[in-house]
Amino acid sequence: LGSGALAGTTYDIDREMTAKALGFDGPCRNSLDGVSDRDFCIEFAAALSLIMVHLSRFSEEVCMWCSWEFKFIELDDAFSTGSSIMPQKKNPDIAELVRGKSGRVFGDLTTLLTVMKGLPLAYNKDMQEDKEAIFDAFDTVPTTSSAGAFPSGMPTSAPANSSRFASRRARPSKSFRWKSTDRSATSSKKACTTPSPSSAACPSGRASARRHRRTSGPKRRESQNS
Repeated sequence: LGSGALAGTTYDIDREMTAKALGFDGPCRNSLDGVSDRDFCIEFAAALSLIMVHLSRFSEEVCMWCSWEFKFIELDDAFSTGSSIMPQKKNPDIAELVRGKSGRVFGDLTTLLTVMKGLPLAYNKDMQEDKEAIFDAFDTVPTTSSAGAFPSGMPTSAPANSSRFASRRARPSKSFRWKSTDRSATSSKKACTTPSPSSAACPSGRASARRHRRTSGPKRRESQNS
């Protein structure tokens, strides 16, 4: 409002009146900042990207819990489609599409940041590229959220498979493989409780190592002579 292309205007305009008429708190005090700034677009795109992060993570949980390995829930037909080669299989297409749309919004944010990162102060024609990115992000997030019917549609349409949960609790060792942390903890515990024959810190280990060398030495010499 009155910033012009760089350093304001010589016309006798009332910037306060114009700002009030358009619903702003006031005019921008720095004309350079007024024409070269797109922080409002970047901040808005960042907020939309954060929304998509959470929608994508929730969709991944839905896909995983619907998989054959888990089968904790079964999506309603409104949020899934049948397989082209396995009619009995349900594909969580809506959740997968929501998960994929997140990359599109992240790309819009990256576009804005890349456009602005190397521009000198004042207006540059590069900044006209902000419209396509911010409008696309603004349109994608509500469409994605409504397609998945978050937060009440998809989650409430997938009742929990209580029998599956019960079987997992009853036979955890047969249903799940060890986690890497459990395996590491068990291996570390065995290593701490079982002394190594070659351990220099353990007297019994050194004695065992000496006995091993005495018994294995002649055998090696005999094999070399033969």
